Amino acid sequence: TGDIESLPIFNGQYSGDVEVGERRVEIASIKVETQDHGGMTSRVETNVIPAKYNTNSTLTANVSQTGPNEFDFELTSD
Repeated sequence: TGDIESLPIFNGQYSGDVEVGERRVEIASIKVETQDHGGMTSRVETNVIPAKYNTNSTLTANVSQTGPNEFDFELTSD
């Protein structure tokens, strides 16, 4: 439970503010494609990161008031 907070990742680096405490972490990378359907187009978004790092994530980070709050997660494709 709690607020959902999001930090953008650029060139492998993230920054921003989140609440202090034990936080569940989800990592996502959305690929956007446009598909043509006989003159009609649709936008399709696909998360290219495996579900074990986002919707099924068990990753956590303990954010402290005093820091440093640097959390690196090694992702694998299996």
